[in-house]
Parts: sequence; C-alpha cells; structure tokens
Amino acid sequence: MNQAERTLKRFWGYEDFRPGQEKMVNAILEGRDVLAVMPTGAGKSVCYQLPALILPGVTIVISPLISLMVDQVRALNAAGIHAAYINSALSEHQIALALEYASQGRYDLVYVAPERLFHPEFMTFAVTTEISLIAVDEAHCISQWGQDFRPSYLRIRDFANSLPRRPVVAAFTATATRRVREDIAKNLQLREPRLLVTGFDRPNLFFAVGHPENKLAWLVEDLTRHKEESAIIYCSTRKKVEEVYEALRQEGISVGRYHAGMEPEERAKSQEDFITDRVQMIVATNAFGMGIDKPDVRRVIHYNMPQSMENYYQEAGRAGRDGEEAEAILLADAQDYVIARYLLEHKEYPEGMSDADILMAQDQDRERLRAMEGYTRTTGCLRSYILRYFGEKPSGDCKKCSSCRHIFYENEDQALAKRVADFGTKERKKGGRYKSGRDFAGMDWEDLTRYAADFDDFEGAGNQGELAGRGRKGSDWDISREGSRRGAYGYLARGKAYGPAPGGDGLSREDQKLLDQLDHMRKKIARENGVAPYMICNLRTLKEICRRKPGNQEEMLQIPGMTKAKYENFGWRFQELIM
Repeated sequence: MNQAERTLKRFWGYEDFRPGQEKMVNAILEGRDVLAVMPTGAGKSVCYQLPALILPGVTIVISPLISLMVDQVRALNAAGIHAAYINSALSEHQIALALEYASQGRYDLVYVAPERLFHPEFMTFAVTTEISLIAVDEAHCISQWGQDFRPSYLRIRDFANSLPRRPVVAAFTATATRRVREDIAKNLQLREPRLLVTGFDRPNLFFAVGHPENKLAWLVEDLTRHKEESAIIYCSTRKKVEEVYEALRQEGISVGRYHAGMEPEERAKSQEDFITDRVQMIVATNAFGMGIDKPDVRRVIHYNMPQSMENYYQEAGRAGRDGEEAEAILLADAQDYVIARYLLEHKEYPEGMSDADILMAQDQDRERLRAMEGYTRTTGCLRSYILRYFGEKPSGDCKKCSSCRHIFYENEDQALAKRVADFGTKERKKGGRYKSGRDFAGMDWEDLTRYAADFDDFEGAGNQGELAGRGRKGSDWDISREGSRRGAYGYLARGKAYGPAPGGDGLSREDQKLLDQLDHMRKKIARENGVAPYMICNLRTLKEICRRKPGNQEEMLQIPGMTKAKYENFGWRFQELIM
C-alpha cells in the first residue's frame, strides 16, 4: 500500500478508491490543480479530505452551505480527523479560538463560507499559516451559467493569489455542463488543471415523475407505506412546507420542517433531529437549499417542480448517497408551471451585474425552466433525459425509471388505456401484428381488463391496488383502476405500489434478523455518542458483517468501512451480537 491507500484504510476503512478518487488524490498530492465533476454520492469529499491528512499545514474548504459544513465537520471528527468550521453561526470568540487552534496545527481542515475569506481575522490567519490546499465545494456557484451563481465565489481566486504562496486549488461539483466547467476553470484561474468527469449517472437511484390529481393525498398514502424510511420532501414555498408538514404530522408520520422563515435555532434543531434519526422525514424549501451529508436518505420527493434540471439533480442526489437503492420522485401539476414562471419573472439578480449580463442570465434561466418542464412531460426514459441534458450520450433506456418500468400517472382512464402499449410492452400477437397505443384509445376499463387477461407476458411495475386482470398462464400482472378512482394515480404495477424492483442483497432470513439487531445496536451507540447513526457506520458495512460474520478483531477490520478506531470504540459490540 502507498501512503494514500494506507490513509484511506486507516480513516475510512476501505482498501480501494471509488472511480476517479485516486486520480484526483494523486494529482493534488503532486501539486496539480484539479477540476472534478462527480455525481452526488460518488465520494468527492474524500478527494480533498484525504490529501489534507498527508499534506503539511492546513486545507481550506470553501463551502456555501452552513448546514453542510457542520455535518461534514462532525463526521470528520467522529472519524478521528481534526476539522473545524468558521461561519456566522459562531460567536466572535468561538471563531477566534478556532483560528488560533488551526494556526497551531490542531486542525487538518478548516471549512469556511466564501463571504468570510477577506474578513480581517481570517486573512490574518491565512497569511500567517501554511495553507497547502484550497478545496472549492459546489464550484458551479462561481459561474454565471451555473444555477446557484454567488458573486462571493469570484473572490476565491483573489484570496488564493493574496497568500504568501498560492496553494493547490481543487474545484468540485456534481452538476456542471461544459460551459460551466470552462467558467469554473477560468474564474478560479486554475493552472493546467487535471480534469475529471466521472459521469452524471446515479445507478442506484430510481427516477420517477407523477401527475397525481391530489398531491397531498398521494404523498400521505405513499409516506405512510414508507414511514420507517428516511426521506426529504422538497417544496417550492414556505407556505407549502407548512401545509405538507402539518398534513404528515397529523397522520402520525415522524417528520420535521426546514425553511428560511424559521428561527435559526429552530432550523438547527430540525436538521439535528433529522440527521440523528429522531425524525425520519423532513419537509424543506427548494430555494433555501438544505445542505446535508446524510447518506442513508432512501427517498427524495419533490412536491413541487424545481426551476432547473441542475437544482433538481442536486436535490434528488441527496437520496442514496450510501450507494444503496433509493428513489427520486417528482410530482408536477399545472400550478407548478405557473409558480415556476412567476418566481423566474421576479428573480433578483446579484448586485453589480450589467443589464446585458442580466438579460443573458434571464435567457439562460428560461432555457433551464423549459428543460425542467420537458422532464416532467417526457414519456421517454427519465435517466436518459437527465444524462443528455448534462452532455452525455446514454447507450439506451435505463429500465430503472417510471417510464421504462411503465409506472405512470394519469388523470383520466382513457389516457391510461391509450398509453398501455406505447411503452413497448410485450404483448401477445393478434392478427399477425402487435397492438399499438391507437388500438386502445377507444377502450373502456372493462374492455381493457379483458384484453389484459389475455396477456401471456406483460412487463410493468407493481401494485397493491384492486386486481383487475390476470394472465391466462398465471401471470400476476394486473391493471389497477382503484388508484385512479381515488384521485391519486392510475398505474400499471406489480408487487409494490411504487419504486424499483426488489433488489437481492444476498441476505438470508437469519442474516436479515442479524442485520436488524446490528442496526438497532448502531442507533443505540449513536444516541450514546450524540451523533447520527451513519457516523457510526453505514448500512453496507452492517450488511457485510452479516455476510462474513467476523469472529475476531482481525476479521472485523477486514470489513469495508470498519477502522481500528471504530472497532475499539464500538465495533466489538457488533461482534458480540454475532457470537
């Protein structure tokens, strides 16, 4: 093992890097500037956190979201990595103390918001302390072509150039088109940067778009079925957050809320409750942007349509950051389009922008909104739509989205009937040809279900609603009328009402019981230490313990994600459950 691999194993418990990570780590350690575009959950943070442990001095991490930097620093400290953050949530005394400790070498990483870089006390620290690396998170914020342009990001290059020795500058983002990447490199004045674009796909995410007649009824029903899963529900306005939050709370769902109209202390508590699993779900505004580092979010539901694909993909990417199966669901209706256009027309652009730049930005925003609306209306593969938007050329349909899996929501029975065959379903030949969508346009439900009863092999996705038809050869495929009549949604389905096909994780029934015990122990340890369960270890680590059943410390340390420090602190307690 080289030094980078040893560091990865010691602090993260893994022997192998994820795709692209090693290339970025090595480039930084060689003194090269880098620009990395990696999807959420691909492990961008390791690309700069690991070099920070090897390089001399301090690494400055520039992050736009207070909540995200708080989560990351907490996770680092839990892993035995010394880090601190500097932001407006701290008192001046706390900031001064943190900077003093950092200058003394007590911290490997210091997280800071871009607006604070030129504060006198921070500049004094920066010019008198050895800084080897500046990592720019959410680097798309530096581009006027990016969806979250922040003028303060333009000052990062001046900050880097003002230091006694310009450090390595590393820029990271999950969503950047070619134009935005060029802007990042130019505005940060990156020096012959090593570029990495690992791709935008998130294979573990199931994407879905729905148009239910009654969104709230659909949401309550859906989340009631998944009340044990961690979920984020994004809304476009504070008022809508409050409405959805109250409706879910009254149904007995464990839920919190998060928006800019709340007091800072209340927001902080709400986020803390969600991170530590004291509540399973949280409703938040799109515009406020809830930056979190919680990897075990199983569902992200957009109750309202965002204003751009960039915003949508960033927020949807909060699901499944641990690599496990997760769902990203977008609900859209006519009101969403009206609200999105209204918000766009009344958008305030940063001070200092010229009239020409504002007109250009408005054109770009309108183009983004059109693309977003197109996503909600397409009948083609959703994953392919996303990848094409970000400049990739998908090889074909993904077979893992609501379009490819034939889950679709319509307001009228005839619309459902018309589209049955338009998704390329396998049907029994009749009259020497396959039936097309036009053949179903005039059918009523009784005719349609009788036709479905003749299907030998009908591909769809699952349903817990009324059984309307069954294939002659014992197929359990059916067409559900009940969901549509309830005003929630009409769908073709199998097995489960919504979501990806059940995945085989290789666990037996006994292993599943052990997994439940390990997860219970993980949550207990987390409560004892006042941290989130994922900071103890992730679900993949627990599943691997179930598979391998390590009998001693040496075998436990071979489990991916289990470090020596973690074993000494709590890993032995997992082992006691096995023996």
